[in-house]
Amino acid sequence: MLNDKYSSTIILCLIDRVVDYLNNGFTILLESDLVGLLMHSYLSDSNLDAKKIHIDTRIKQSNDAQKIDFAIGEVQYSDFSRPFIQPTIVIELKAIPEFGFTQSQKSKRFQYVLSDIEKLKKLNLSLSRWIVIFDGDNYFNNEKMKKIIQHRNEQDRGIEMVVIKKENQKWTKFYYT
Repeated sequence: MLNDKYSSTIILCLIDRVVDYLNNGFTILLESDLVGLLMHSYLSDSNLDAKKIHIDTRIKQSNDAQKIDFAIGEVQYSDFSRPFIQPTIVIELKAIPEFGFTQSQKSKRFQYVLSDIEKLKKLNLSLSRWIVIFDGDNYFNNEKMKKIIQHRNEQDRGIEMVVIKKENQKWTKFYYT
């Protein structure tokens, strides 16, 4: 299993690549674009094992209805159930594009982030857990981020978070430990 410091380094490097792609013109329209870009960033690193990347997948600790957006880990087989991932890193992602989302859709994404914090806590994992938010519309202002961080701190301080948003016309990552 990867240690948390090594896992954090990997994820932060992948996020840096995502930010580079965004600053070079890649456009996020939906959450799936963010997931795909993160996967591309992972696969473009020859030092990382492509067999360990899984999207919208079930992991050992979740039920079949509860999927993880992005997991890094080994496929495990069981005589009694379907294959699952034994993760070393799990990531939940949310995206609000620059244009096209209503206030209602943005508000739902805020609620989904809070729900994802609870979801990751309930998995009861002692491994690297992340929430990555793409905020193309600067919806997640200081007030909303304080609420998210407070909720995270009440639920599980071990969940790391990154918000990608524009600052001075450049996409930037904001890391919350």
